[in-house]
Amino acid sequence: MVESIQCVSLIPERWPDLVSLFGPGGAEDGCWCMWHRETNQEFVAGSRRAGAANHDAFEALVHGAVVPHMR
Repeated sequence: MVESIQCVSLIPERWPDLVSLFGPGGAEDGCWCMWHRETNQEFVAGSRRAGAANHDAFEALVHGAVVPHMR
């Protein structure tokens, strides 16, 4: 059982941590949590090749100008 959980912003310096957490499959069959960020057509195309395009799209978001955060 986990005693505590720390939530932090996914800033570019933490990108390797997310990659490690999601593993080689991108969390779930190449999803990389992009399903709710793209059209269905973009998501399906991005899930091919073990999710390489979804990985790249998510990484671009992380390295973009806006820091992702929870409200």
